[in-house]
Amino acid sequence: MPTITLPPPLPSPSFRGPNSSLPTSQRPPLTARPRGDTRLTLPTTPLGPPKWTSRPLAERLSLIAFGTFLSLVAGYINGTTLFGAFGTTVSHTTGSSTKLGIALAEGHSSTIQLFVSLIMAFMLGGAVAGAIVGDQGFRWSRRYGWVLMLEAVFLVAAWGDMHTPWDQERHDDIARGSVWAAFACGLQNAITTTFSGAVIRTTHTTGLITDIGVVLGQAVFRWEEGRRHVWKLSVFVPLYVGFVVGGMVAVLGHGTVGEKGFLILAGFLFVGGACHAVYRAWSQWMVSRKKDREWERAYEEEFGEEGRYRDEDESD
Repeated sequence: MPTITLPPPLPSPSFRGPNSSLPTSQRPPLTARPRGDTRLTLPTTPLGPPKWTSRPLAERLSLIAFGTFLSLVAGYINGTTLFGAFGTTVSHTTGSSTKLGIALAEGHSSTIQLFVSLIMAFMLGGAVAGAIVGDQGFRWSRRYGWVLMLEAVFLVAAWGDMHTPWDQERHDDIARGSVWAAFACGLQNAITTTFSGAVIRTTHTTGLITDIGVVLGQAVFRWEEGRRHVWKLSVFVPLYVGFVVGGMVAVLGHGTVGEKGFLILAGFLFVGGACHAVYRAWSQWMVSRKKDREWERAYEEEFGEEGRYRDEDESD
């Protein structure tokens, strides 16, 4: 009977270390690996330049000028409503929220209605601006012009209703027009809120002062990480200065133009918004025209000048 020789068995697919071929009695004892040897160390990646410095200088300056102008507008509105016939602040809701809490505790229904109206008007202004603009990121192609023109309309409404008291008996010093002014400020504050990671607010300065302090603290005590955020000071500081200057102009000009300054400011906002709307329409037309020319050029390269969708075999 023939003898059948079987092939050697295949090696086990399991991992075999350098000492696996030795007998068990001759293998070195297993020792625990120190924890430090198992730590995964990633190579350090150098920090790249922030997005702000990579943008064109003209774009950076235009953003700073636009934001500073809006801050000056908000400072002027807030100074006029506080120093003039309106009798309250409208460019933020912190004070109104505190006064609302006090009114709730005291049970004054007229006061509750007043500050609820101011807060809701500011919030609805932001909602309308969000619906028009569509995004929080800053882009010149967004519909900022329409928001500015709408803000101008509500400033005119605030001026027309500034001598109508909210409550003849209790709040005769606060005008109903302050609600329209709060709506206008809510519109403006929601126009642009972020740019390259920097949060931008133009109708109040609490966040600006906080952000300036954070950047300074990081730059002084954590320079390796904080130096990437120093550029934000070139945005935050002009915004704060613009707000302060706006309030100063409101007080200095009150003796000359009074609350009629709202009409002058509304005129500037309406003209500026209209110019931006025209610029946006022109830019879209230019982009559309450029795409049409690129399509025509690609079409001619593909089919030639005389071969547009024509079957030469059928023409023959």
